Amino acid sequence: MSGGNQQKLVLARELDGPPALLVAESPTRGLDSRVTAAAYVQLRTARDRGAAIVLFSPDLDELLALASRLIVVHARQVREVEADREAVSRALLGVS
Repeated sequence: MSGGNQQKLVLARELDGPPALLVAESPTRGLDSRVTAAAYVQLRTARDRGAAIVLFSPDLDELLALASRLIVVHARQVREVEADREAVSRALLGVS
Protein backbone atom coordinates (compact mmCIF):
# COMPACT_ATOMS: atom_id res chain seq x y z
CA MET A 1 0.00 0.00 0.00
CA SER A 2 1.44 3.40 -0.97
CA GLY A 3 2.14 6.07 1.63
CA GLY A 4 -0.77 8.17 0.40
CA ASN A 5 -3.16 5.23 0.66
CA GLN A 6 -1.86 4.46 4.15
CA GLN A 7 -2.46 8.07 5.14
CA LYS A 8 -6.02 7.98 3.76
CA LEU A 9 -6.70 4.76 5.65
CA VAL A 10 -5.43 6.16 8.95
CA LEU A 11 -7.50 9.34 8.56
CA ALA A 12 -10.64 7.36 7.74
CA ARG A 13 -10.03 5.03 10.69
CA GLU A 14 -9.53 7.90 13.13
CA LEU A 15 -12.60 9.77 11.91
CA ASP A 16 -14.82 6.70 12.14
CA GLY A 17 -16.74 6.96 15.32
CA PRO A 18 -16.96 10.10 15.52
CA PRO A 19 -14.04 11.18 17.71
CA ALA A 20 -14.37 13.80 20.44
CA LEU A 21 -10.79 14.93 19.82
CA LEU A 22 -8.41 14.49 16.92
CA VAL A 23 -4.78 15.59 16.88
CA ALA A 24 -3.41 15.74 13.34
CA GLU A 25 0.09 16.59 12.21
CA SER A 26 0.41 17.45 8.52
CA PRO A 27 -2.64 15.33 7.63
CA THR A 28 -2.34 15.91 3.89
CA ARG A 29 1.42 15.91 3.44
CA GLY A 30 2.32 14.03 0.28
CA LEU A 31 -1.25 13.64 -0.93
CA ASP A 32 -2.36 14.79 -4.36
CA SER A 33 -4.81 17.70 -4.63
CA ARG A 34 -7.88 15.50 -5.14
CA VAL A 35 -7.20 13.41 -2.06
CA THR A 36 -6.24 16.53 -0.08
CA ALA A 37 -9.61 18.10 -0.90
CA ALA A 38 -11.38 14.90 0.25
CA ALA A 39 -9.37 14.91 3.50
CA TYR A 40 -10.37 18.53 4.12
CA VAL A 41 -14.02 17.57 3.70
CA GLN A 42 -13.59 14.71 6.20
CA LEU A 43 -11.90 16.98 8.75
CA ARG A 44 -14.54 19.71 8.37
CA THR A 45 -17.32 17.13 8.70
CA ALA A 46 -15.79 15.80 11.93
CA ARG A 47 -15.50 19.40 13.20
CA ASP A 48 -19.12 20.12 12.29
CA ARG A 49 -20.18 17.01 14.21
CA GLY A 50 -18.52 18.39 17.33
CA ALA A 51 -15.00 16.98 17.21
CA ALA A 52 -12.23 19.20 18.54
CA ILE A 53 -9.36 19.10 16.06
CA VAL A 54 -5.85 20.21 16.94
CA LEU A 55 -3.93 20.64 13.71
CA PHE A 56 -0.17 21.07 13.45
CA SER A 57 1.11 21.90 10.00
CA PRO A 58 3.98 23.79 8.40
CA ASP A 59 1.63 24.49 5.48
CA LEU A 60 0.06 27.89 6.12
CA ASP A 61 -2.44 27.39 3.29
CA GLU A 62 -3.65 24.22 4.99
CA LEU A 63 -4.00 25.99 8.32
CA LEU A 64 -5.90 28.89 6.78
CA ALA A 65 -8.20 26.47 4.94
CA LEU A 66 -9.09 24.44 8.01
CA ALA A 67 -8.59 26.40 11.21
CA SER A 68 -11.23 28.32 13.08
CA ARG A 69 -8.55 29.53 15.54
CA LEU A 70 -4.82 29.95 15.01
CA ILE A 71 -2.28 29.82 17.82
CA VAL A 72 1.32 30.86 17.19
CA VAL A 73 4.18 30.11 19.54
CA HIS A 74 7.21 32.38 19.23
CA ALA A 75 9.98 32.88 21.79
CA ARG A 76 7.97 31.05 24.45
CA GLN A 77 5.04 33.37 23.88
CA VAL A 78 1.70 31.81 22.96
CA ARG A 79 -0.82 34.00 21.25
CA GLU A 80 -3.94 33.66 19.19
CA VAL A 81 -3.88 35.41 15.83
CA GLU A 82 -6.53 36.09 13.24
CA ALA A 83 -6.77 33.71 10.31
CA ASP A 84 -4.93 36.01 7.97
CA ARG A 85 -1.66 35.25 6.17
CA GLU A 86 -0.06 38.57 7.09
CA ALA A 87 -1.10 38.37 10.76
CA VAL A 88 0.29 34.85 11.06
CA SER A 89 3.53 35.86 9.35
CA ARG A 90 3.98 38.79 11.75
CA ALA A 91 3.30 36.56 14.75
CA LEU A 92 5.82 33.97 13.55
CA LEU A 93 8.43 36.74 13.33
CA GLY A 94 7.51 38.10 16.76
CA VAL A 95 6.21 41.37 15.34
CA SER A 96 3.09 42.84 16.95
